[in-house]
Amino acid sequence: MTDCGIEPDSTTPENLPKIFVAVMVMVFTLFLFRIGSKDFWTAAEARTALIAQSMISSGDWVVPRINGEPYLTKPPLYHWLVALLGAGGRTVTEQAAVLPAALSAIACIGATMWLAARIFGSSAGLWSGVALATMPRFFWQGRVSEIDMTLTLSIVLCMLAFHHLRASATSRQKILSTIFFSLALSATAMLKGPPGILVALFTVVVYGVLRRERTIWGIGRFLLGLAIFLALVIPWPVAVITRLPSALAFFFHESTVKMYSPEAHRHWIFYYVPQIIAGAFPWVCFLPAALWWPRLRDRRSEAFLPVVWAGVVLVFFTMVKTKQSHYVMPLYPALAILVGGALSSLTESGSEFGRTRLGRYTMVVFLAGIVSISIAVPIGIAVRLSASPAQIALCSTGVIFALASVILYKRGKVTESVCVGAMFMFVCLLFAIVIAVPLVNKEMSPRPFAHEVARRVPVDASLGMLDDVRPHVLYYVGREVKPVSASAVEGFLSAGGSGSYLVIPEKAFSQLAERERLEVVVSYKDFKYQNHKYLLITHKK
Repeated sequence: MTDCGIEPDSTTPENLPKIFVAVMVMVFTLFLFRIGSKDFWTAAEARTALIAQSMISSGDWVVPRINGEPYLTKPPLYHWLVALLGAGGRTVTEQAAVLPAALSAIACIGATMWLAARIFGSSAGLWSGVALATMPRFFWQGRVSEIDMTLTLSIVLCMLAFHHLRASATSRQKILSTIFFSLALSATAMLKGPPGILVALFTVVVYGVLRRERTIWGIGRFLLGLAIFLALVIPWPVAVITRLPSALAFFFHESTVKMYSPEAHRHWIFYYVPQIIAGAFPWVCFLPAALWWPRLRDRRSEAFLPVVWAGVVLVFFTMVKTKQSHYVMPLYPALAILVGGALSSLTESGSEFGRTRLGRYTMVVFLAGIVSISIAVPIGIAVRLSASPAQIALCSTGVIFALASVILYKRGKVTESVCVGAMFMFVCLLFAIVIAVPLVNKEMSPRPFAHEVARRVPVDASLGMLDDVRPHVLYYVGREVKPVSASAVEGFLSAGGSGSYLVIPEKAFSQLAERERLEVVVSYKDFKYQNHKYLLITHKK
């Protein structure tokens, strides 16, 4: 199927291969330099390592477990990848836990460049890769041990396969594209479950409806894709339910009820707006101008795909009650493609897309951003909005960015040298972050607290941990820890007397009736959740 709205550039600059090599060197360095040099700062990172370590130690790769207890909140694909990397040394290190995410980030950038080049041309592909690699949220997520980067890669591959399917001319090409799409969708299911599947399928369906294309797949190819998907996805939940019959109700709760029941991570409806502005900075400055581009507003154009893709991700996770900033990670490659296409056109000589200098635009945007922050924070505090002052400020700054970007479209001309210079400065900033993170590792890591717990608790004493204590503390303790429910805390401490120790959140400790008889041995303040403080307690001697 040919592109109805955009013809990729037919001429390739002579220095394009050199630029591509330079971009990939930058990408590999950004995501692999000193990988695993920091400890686990968050619960999600340590949870992955604990599950993978349990798989290696027990030999049970079917039922994920933490400290002997089943953990079925997420499918196990990412845990399997980490366990495979750690299986050789029989130990899951920080490097083994983070490496799948880093490699996924590199592959995701490559796939995004490929898709952008097919839609807008080779120059746009390079700009998209640079923009995606230097988006702060994408950069950070590629260096932490969480599933979201690998999930993002699987969704990008779904979109790439879908685009290939639409552009395929022969039946063989369509079948291969269908198989590729089914494999990528299966990986999405085994990483995130129903939310990941729905995001990919909704994007395809909405795009097909808006373009009035209802016969892309065909019955035969649809059945082939469905058979591949079911063959790869169904065996794991069936195996788990066979061993743990209660898992069926748990799967139903996690895949349907929990998404719309704000048990945790509840935020205001516009939560993702400031998160995306900060996560895609500074490239988000060009996004409103990119959306103003006639080619992106034409539903007949292939360029409409990333618009639908980004819109579906944003709307879907906004409707879901539980919200976290990394949930919308699959949106960033779509934004990078839009920005890459816009910048490619902006920097063309003789382009009619923009008519003012980038330097003037950038100065106006940042000055306006500073003014908006200084105004928005006191106003937000005065009217007591549900959002934090930082969120209000970022939203206000985003409005200024949008207005300035439209002005850029209407009046400006952009020089490529200024864009490259700004990008180079931002890459240097990211490299500075990579170098600085290990320097602050001691301040952020739970390792000192965990090691102090292991040192203070005698070998023959019982060590318990309240069941809602963050797993990153558990990972570094290095000894057997008994999970204790909130109702059994006082019984656990009384049974062992001075020979029982418990790691407990400060909030839970303050609610204990017998806390006057207990002493705090050592404490730790969580890095990510600053209001969480953990205590090692025991009976007073």
